[in-house]
Amino acid sequence: MIKIKKKYKNIITVYFLATFMLFIYGFNFSRIHIPSKEEIRKELKSEIDKIKALTPQARRKRLWLKKKLEAIKAIKQAKMDGASKYACELYEKAEEYFNLAIQYAKKQQYLKASYLAKECKKIALQASNKAEKQRLSLKQKTKTELLKFKTQIDKLVKSLNYDKSLQREKAKIILYYQNLVHALNLEQFDYVKKGLIILKKKLNFLYKEIAKTKNRNSN
Repeated sequence: MIKIKKKYKNIITVYFLATFMLFIYGFNFSRIHIPSKEEIRKELKSEIDKIKALTPQARRKRLWLKKKLEAIKAIKQAKMDGASKYACELYEKAEEYFNLAIQYAKKQQYLKASYLAKECKKIALQASNKAEKQRLSLKQKTKTELLKFKTQIDKLVKSLNYDKSLQREKAKIILYYQNLVHALNLEQFDYVKKGLIILKKKLNFLYKEIAKTKNRNSN
């Protein structure tokens, strides 16, 4: 009985000491937050997501998403560089690789998808480079042809300075030539190509008119 009394005495002492300490430090049981089922569910989901993010499959997915963005950026740049027109085979191949990568990603085969996206980026960059070279070459070629006409126009302008009857035709040709120069700067090569044919016809017409005027004046 003595041992039991001592045991209870110790328990009571500890209880009072704990109560005293809580009173001293102002502990308030009303401030204890008991999470709801929804909060517990969200917390568990958050922890599970963290664990999933560390799995090999999650790492493969992150790699795929990175390669996917890089491929999209490269394809967009290639299109802006005119690859769909001046390097169409490479551009179409890049798009084909990208679409195939998307299909593998849907099946969660992220390694294959990442590889294809990487190849897509590589091909798209090649398309951009080829398109740029093609554009520069075509621009230089068109510019050379346009300058040949400028030489003819300059000669005509000098010869027509004192001929008022053909001033209107001369002004039309100069204006049309300036329009073609502007189109060339905008890289509207097809428009310039067709325009050069029309310009040639205009010049031939003017040459004929000059010849007629000379004949009339000589008579």
